[in-house]
Amino acid sequence: MSLKLAVIGGVAGGAGAATAARRVNENAEITVFEAGPYISFANCGLPYYVSGEIDTREKLLVTKPEMLEKRFRIDVRTQHEVLQIDRDKKRLTVRNHPTGETFEHRYDKLVIATGAKSFSLPIDGLDHPRVMECRTIDDVDRIYAAAQAHPNSQALVIGGGFIGIEIVEALSMRGHRVTLVELADQILPPMDAEIAAAGLEQLKKHGVETRLGATVQRFEHGDNGSVAVLSTGEQIDIAFAVVAVGVQPNTSIAKEAGLEIGATGGLVVDEHQRTSDQNIFAAGDVTELMYWPTQSRMKLALAGPANKQARVAGVNAASDAGAPLATSGAAGTSIVRVFDLGIAMTGLSEKLARKLKLNVQTVMTQNGHHAGYFPGATPLLIKLIFDAESGRVLGGQVVGEHGADKRVDVLSTAIQAGFTVEQLADLDLAYSPPFGAAKDPLVIAGMVAANAWRGRTDLITAAELADALEGDGGPWVLDVRTKQEHESGRIDGAVNIPIDELRDRLAEVPNDRAIVTHCAVGYRGYLAERILKQHGYERVQNLTGGFRAWALVQRARSQRG
Repeated sequence: MSLKLAVIGGVAGGAGAATAARRVNENAEITVFEAGPYISFANCGLPYYVSGEIDTREKLLVTKPEMLEKRFRIDVRTQHEVLQIDRDKKRLTVRNHPTGETFEHRYDKLVIATGAKSFSLPIDGLDHPRVMECRTIDDVDRIYAAAQAHPNSQALVIGGGFIGIEIVEALSMRGHRVTLVELADQILPPMDAEIAAAGLEQLKKHGVETRLGATVQRFEHGDNGSVAVLSTGEQIDIAFAVVAVGVQPNTSIAKEAGLEIGATGGLVVDEHQRTSDQNIFAAGDVTELMYWPTQSRMKLALAGPANKQARVAGVNAASDAGAPLATSGAAGTSIVRVFDLGIAMTGLSEKLARKLKLNVQTVMTQNGHHAGYFPGATPLLIKLIFDAESGRVLGGQVVGEHGADKRVDVLSTAIQAGFTVEQLADLDLAYSPPFGAAKDPLVIAGMVAANAWRGRTDLITAAELADALEGDGGPWVLDVRTKQEHESGRIDGAVNIPIDELRDRLAEVPNDRAIVTHCAVGYRGYLAERILKQHGYERVQNLTGGFRAWALVQRARSQRG
């Protein structure tokens, strides 16, 4: 008798598991139940259809039932909602929404890929047609229609995470005036504040209004428009609004079936994607997974891990022979485009590391994304987080017009491999002037971090310096940039002695105070630190990331204020 495999849910987790199962078991009876009308679509592409960069709706449909049925002999049933899992009888209760019929379906093995659901917001007027989400094809159809019906109008976006930022960008590109409302005191909440501040600079540059540390309390809807009333008392007249406040694992049916749910709220699976029931597997946003930097369980709603989990769940559910496939987890690697910038992260942010009370160090560097002598080099800002004791790479964030994706991918690989910052500095990366540099920006970040780890440099972050300067007895700040750079923007109280004049002007540097050196991004400040220490100055630190880091931290703090 052939194996009867049922899959609950489509998109990446369900469709991926079903096709993986067919590749290892030609004789299995595979049935996919999807509550919605589409078996698989490009969730991550939805904002780019709104912007017009994806020019036809059809391109969002990754695959169709007809193709799965013809190529893979998979029985695909859209608009079929699984209401209950009877684990003892190995039966599903299913409702056919078009007909209203309810029936039972027997399985031998089951894959749960129910994905995630939106957080519920306590906002009056949220259920009005002018207020939409951006999670499904139907959602994006409504947004697209609203954007066309109200050209160059005022739009509101709730939520400054990745999807929210992408929707803000998309609507702006279509000519809309956009206001972004975010509960946190920064956009892109998973990232560190100064990195998010770089994204905020881009939003302001492109005319986006932001309201941070605020919420929408209610919507008031009229015949021709709506008003969003904020927690600050501000009222904003809008044509329509998009809600993008994040998601949580959709575990209701699994929980009702008695399957184990983890402390993160996700469905517990082992490395083979097997749940607490040996006959039931799960994949995608409904599950929790192993987070490499901390080696603890975490929930991550990301397409990359979901697709890999789907392959493992489908293969293992359809075949008991041979060594089962396994997943090792993820680092939470992600990237978002904010108009001209790519902003990427992987692993731990500094603020999460501090929250977990981990002993970490951070460095910040900025270098051209390829050789400076080749035309078109643009700055690439890298923040690296590493274990202060072992030197192991724990996380990183990268900002730049070009090359952020390449560097964050290498950082993710380093985290998975357990690399130290010295190993990062020793990487052999491709170099040709149009593509990179002989010392890649990531290699330079590794060198700076290795110097800090080994005690060859003493670093201070911009946030630490700002705190130190708030009280009396703060450090003496030495700006070793050129006079022109110093006059264009400075740290209050900093003394300017250009690096090329420092050896001749050492008498101007006090030897009875703590000293912080800085330049634009860190290198000249490091040279100044080395010069001073070799001339008998003992308490010298270099500002990691230089004035660029200082400016970003000041922007982040002023926004909080």
